[in-house]
Amino acid sequence: MEIQNFKNEHNILLNRHEIRFIAKAGKTPTFAEVTKLAAEQAKKPEENMHIETIKGKFGRESFLVKAYAYESKEDREKNHPVKQKKAQLQAPKAE
Repeated sequence: MEIQNFKNEHNILLNRHEIRFIAKAGKTPTFAEVTKLAAEQAKKPEENMHIETIKGKFGRESFLVKAYAYESKEDREKNHPVKQKKAQLQAPKAE
């Protein structure tokens, strides 16, 4: 996978780097592949990354990727909480 047009803007208010780039690939890249690639470019650990979108158009081999690189894992969890599983949400009712 090849990267083109890499842009990195720092957002002081949310304590993150907003990253945009174009990934050239033969098929749509997975979130895991893009997370690894963005973490390498931003020089941050993968657990501090949040991939917002991977957009592609039919017949093209280029995909627009928008990602956020946070300074810490706690900052990422504060802005993008992890969704709970459905079984955890359905707690047994007290009688």
